[in-house]
Amino acid sequence: MEATNCIYDAFIIYAAEDKSFAERLAYFLQDAGLNLWTDNSRLNTGDNLTAKINEGFSKTDSCIIILSSRLFAKKISKESVVATINEDRPGKIVIPIWHDIPYRDVAEIVPLLKDSNISSSEKHSLDSIIENIMKVVVANEKRAHVNMPSIEYTTINNTKLVTLPLRPYNGWTVAIGQHPVTNKQYGNFLKNVKNDILDDILHNHVSEKININYLKSNFHTPCGKLMEDGKEHEPFFPLEDDRFNKPDNPVVCISLIEALGYVSWLNSVLNFNGFIFTLISPELWRYAAFGTNDNKSYTIEDSTQTSMVHKAPFPVPVSRTDERINALGLSDMFGNVWEWCEPEITNRDEGNETGNVSDEPIKTKAEIAGGGYPYDLDFIAPFLSSELLDEGILTRRSDIGFRIAALVNVKNLPPKEKEELMSSENSATSFVEQYFNRNYKYY
Repeated sequence: MEATNCIYDAFIIYAAEDKSFAERLAYFLQDAGLNLWTDNSRLNTGDNLTAKINEGFSKTDSCIIILSSRLFAKKISKESVVATINEDRPGKIVIPIWHDIPYRDVAEIVPLLKDSNISSSEKHSLDSIIENIMKVVVANEKRAHVNMPSIEYTTINNTKLVTLPLRPYNGWTVAIGQHPVTNKQYGNFLKNVKNDILDDILHNHVSEKININYLKSNFHTPCGKLMEDGKEHEPFFPLEDDRFNKPDNPVVCISLIEALGYVSWLNSVLNFNGFIFTLISPELWRYAAFGTNDNKSYTIEDSTQTSMVHKAPFPVPVSRTDERINALGLSDMFGNVWEWCEPEITNRDEGNETGNVSDEPIKTKAEIAGGGYPYDLDFIAPFLSSELLDEGILTRRSDIGFRIAALVNVKNLPPKEKEELMSSENSATSFVEQYFNRNYKYY
């Protein structure tokens, strides 16, 4: 396999007593094409885990660590393992494997690993473990080959934006929220939003047949259906459930209308001063997830996100440091929660074939993107039309949240970052132009 800036693709850390398993693993990984660094990988009593890891990372970008009872018997504390796996090392990744130790014991020893992308010799075949490791290492190498200026900054309501590496159009560029909107961010919105913001949104996107007063009266309480064990349970109030209500959890049970309300509130507070906030569009989502918008069919394996929250009982807090972040610096483009995308609107003023204005109300449809925690995203397509949801754009489910995007005036960027964008080889000007023309009219 082609290396990035290193001679080797990966190395393995293991307890000396696990030599047999480690050597079998190394043999099949090398047979699959990995160039492994094998010097000094064995951990003996008294060895320093961090020093071993750092030495390996001087040779390669990916560390495979075998977590076993023998390793923890070497006076290696749970804190050092947590710190080792969770440490933020740009371009580096740690891949844990449980070996001859029950899941519940590992979860007790290292609770922060529950949501990591971990293989287990108890639960998975060796072929499956090899396949998972190869997937993670290859994706990490893709990340290293992506040469993109990452411009990250924070704006209103602690909104972390990442500017896409696209040459600006008419002095404006495109940015995306680093992660889905959280409970804390949405809570600030609920404390400060005024109902008059909702009037235009409800009028423009919801049929007159819907009880608008009911929607407005329930706007301030995230409530919907709990997706659990392949079934829907209602009513469900996520902010009253300890699994869902952490401040950094993505807000869920939000309809498209409420997501649009949040965006409108951001724009009203900033008065469009250098930022035009929107929901992420389907085209923008594809570009952020795959680094392209050529309308070809891509799968999750084509992305640079190396881990995702799926086949899980509930969502987890948004991540800002681990392998759920892709090469652009965006977290959870796949998994955790579905995300409402910018809607497509059929305007009632377009008229019919006779030239008469239609009496039909405005019709709105949208896509949700990325997949949610309950599903096996190895088999689920990352897009779903609101027309396939039971309640359309009014659907509120525990696996649906949203992410924002924005047009950003480049004058708001630091001079160095502005210069990098203006000279970017990744022009895709037509892509930025389309997004600009669709949203600048609100400025």
